[in-house]
Amino acid sequence: MHIGYLTTEYHHSKLPPAGGIGTFVKNMAIKLIDLGHKVTIFLCLQDKDYTWQDGAIDIVQIGHSKNSIIPNFIASRFKIKNVLNKYIHNYNIDIIESPDWEGLHAFCNLKIPLVTRLHGSVTYFSFLTKNKLPRVVHFLEKKGIRNSEHLIGVTEYAVTITQQLFKHKKKTSIIYCGIDVSKFQPLPLNKTNTPLILHFGTLTRKKGVLDIPHIFNEIHKISPDCKLLLLGKDTIDKIEKRSTWAIMENNFSPNALQKVSYLGAVPQEVLKEYLAQATACIFTSKAETFGLVTIESMAMEKPVIIYDFPWVREIITHQEDGILIQSDDFKSSAEVILNTLNDSSKMQLMGQKARRTVANRFNINDKVLENLNFYETLI
Repeated sequence: MHIGYLTTEYHHSKLPPAGGIGTFVKNMAIKLIDLGHKVTIFLCLQDKDYTWQDGAIDIVQIGHSKNSIIPNFIASRFKIKNVLNKYIHNYNIDIIESPDWEGLHAFCNLKIPLVTRLHGSVTYFSFLTKNKLPRVVHFLEKKGIRNSEHLIGVTEYAVTITQQLFKHKKKTSIIYCGIDVSKFQPLPLNKTNTPLILHFGTLTRKKGVLDIPHIFNEIHKISPDCKLLLLGKDTIDKIEKRSTWAIMENNFSPNALQKVSYLGAVPQEVLKEYLAQATACIFTSKAETFGLVTIESMAMEKPVIIYDFPWVREIITHQEDGILIQSDDFKSSAEVILNTLNDSSKMQLMGQKARRTVANRFNINDKVLENLNFYETLI
């Protein structure tokens, strides 16, 4: 089978740091290649047209289109359609998958099945964060969904909300995301007595990172030795129009800030080393569909302390393989975190259960087979 994936991000050393969609596409491509299938990645809205290979994975970069008659964002999506049709004809692609984000496939009327995976549209995230939604973006995303033969939701919650927002009746399946459990294995435990809390992922408002300084300030009042490590690329905050890290840094108390380290984006192998050193992981996202960082941490037997939202409850069972905390209650969150850190036997047991959860429910080897079976029903 020859599968094509549309994306605007992809994990590779020659490209900018990628987020969850880039991770998902790369993981799927590697496993599909291992199973003898062919994969072409269509890397959309790039600076220029360029084709290259990442091992056995074909990468087709599609540059922005400049047009004097119609807006560039419309012209670029017509260009995506034309490139896809060319490759479908010349290279016998069997199926195309696109994320719902920004409607990359808004004008893709193809002769082969087109699938939309609900990683989270701008419409979806705007609803969760109560931000103003640009009409043109909603239009493009709705067009992309209407063009699709079938939808795949990464959580039931994402499917429910997307159906409400787009008022569609498309056939939809639920296939959770997965990771390679063999690559996220517990490493030797942190030997120091100083607790280290880790947060990793892109620093952006919707991920709830602006809450972290307030929570850590409360932690520092009770446990001054506790440390906080932040990993992930910085972004410009859409409201304050400046670095998200700069906003966070300003919100730490002077004493608490001395216990905080921010290292920016790091390669996956380096990330795993820091994960091994961490006592626990904290995630405060207020807008997700799934959250790969959650299961990556769980696979390495790290206690995950995370804001309680519907999509999280599809992954974590409270007090069994993770801890759910109330969003926006900084003092209570700090107390829960410290109580967890102070109970080493509970953390060890929780970490072991977390890894079993990932191995049983979110193993990418199983998920790839689920996706292949699904693709075959459409072709």
